[in-house]
Amino acid sequence: LGYPLSEGDQTITLDIKPLRLLALDGIKEVIPIAKKLNLKIPKGFNPSDYFKNSLGIIRSNLKGELHPEPVELQTLEGSWIYDYLKEYPVHHSQEILFDDPEKRVLKIKLRVEVDDDLRQFLLKFSKEILVKSPNHI
Repeated sequence: LGYPLSEGDQTITLDIKPLRLLALDGIKEVIPIAKKLNLKIPKGFNPSDYFKNSLGIIRSNLKGELHPEPVELQTLEGSWIYDYLKEYPVHHSQEILFDDPEKRVLKIKLRVEVDDDLRQFLLKFSKEILVKSPNHI
């Protein structure tokens, strides 16, 4: 994670919103700053909170403020993904709403940011799950 600095910054008060995910293979050069900065870390600041509402490690917060939304998924009857979703929750917010082991149908609810990572996940498993969610997925 990186934090943007301006030329004249003397004091930095950390906040989750301006954090940016930087791909290490995309960094061409690192230039040390010659001056000392006064870094203020607010009580309770935790960089991992940056990802807590995202499905993956990519966030689309450069496109505007994202908020977690309820997303309901249901496995198609008899699908192999039934066991996978029970054994390996896709997000820490995953909640089982309905479980029919005989028909192998599972209905779950997630509270996640609706972003490109979520859309890619849903497209990847579109033959295995139905989506009940906000209209903009």
